[in-house]
Amino acid sequence: MNEKGTQLAWQTFWLAAATIFMVSLDATVVVAAFPALKAQFANSSVAVLS
Repeated sequence: MNEKGTQLAWQTFWLAAATIFMVSLDATVVVAAFPALKAQFANSSVAVLS
């Protein structure tokens, strides 16, 4: 693999790593906030909140 191919491979790797991190962070925030949201909207079902 030449230098350009190696650089592209690393760029692809870091983009994928950052994307996975952001998805994990989003899922964590949603899980942490869900009880507060459920309490705030007590008359709504879990299906509606999802």
